[in-house]
Amino acid sequence: MVYDADYAERADRHSRNPLSQQEQSLIAAELAQSSPRMLLEVGCNTGNVLAELCDSLSADGVGVDVNPAAIRRAQSAWPQLDVFEYGGHNLPFDDDRFDHAIFHHVIGHVANPARLLQEILRVLRPGSTVSIITTNSWFKHWQLPFNILRRFHPDMTILRHYSRRTLLSQLSRAGFRVDRISLFGERATLCPPLIGNCFRLRIIAFAQRPQDEADFELPMADPQPVSSHASGDVAHFAHRGGVTSEAPALQEG
Repeated sequence: MVYDADYAERADRHSRNPLSQQEQSLIAAELAQSSPRMLLEVGCNTGNVLAELCDSLSADGVGVDVNPAAIRRAQSAWPQLDVFEYGGHNLPFDDDRFDHAIFHHVIGHVANPARLLQEILRVLRPGSTVSIITTNSWFKHWQLPFNILRRFHPDMTILRHYSRRTLLSQLSRAGFRVDRISLFGERATLCPPLIGNCFRLRIIAFAQRPQDEADFELPMADPQPVSSHASGDVAHFAHRGGVTSEAPALQEG
């Protein structure tokens, strides 16, 4: 599968489904508490989510995506945003530029997530935050038999799925401190009832870059290129520099 105009349209439809709308409301409510002035979305697709967040927060927005068709649509639809085609290497921004990075439905599509997380870390200001959303691997495992029966066709651009544990580890190794990580969304159809919260579709977390650089040593850059795009199912907010406590799972609403 290639990233083209058809893929951009599918990603747009995904962003408008009820669970994605709920997820965006959760992100907006969290960000409203800190009033970020400059947002970066890595994997912005056609810019709809970024534009809505910027409008609700009165913030400026910058987006990057690997899909040139999506970027053309974003530039046409949202002239107030600065959006760029991104080739999957270094982010084309100075250090310490952004107050929050939106990394939603992307990390599972990235060839080298460790490298891209380091790049996101670099362009965030001290004390600033990142939110990550991707698919919960436990949901996928338990949902697989049901999906086979209904002939569900998965997105073949997804390279990996994450559990809370593996995503926490990935963020920590990149230098983020995770404040909160929770599961939300529908439960897998075949999951055991007593542990159903472990098998929710998505994960949401919040994290921050440390204010004091003496407490943080930037990891050595990985020379391998990265590639990114929007589409997946888990959210995280992380802080730059380790892991804090884990929050209880969010309930569907």
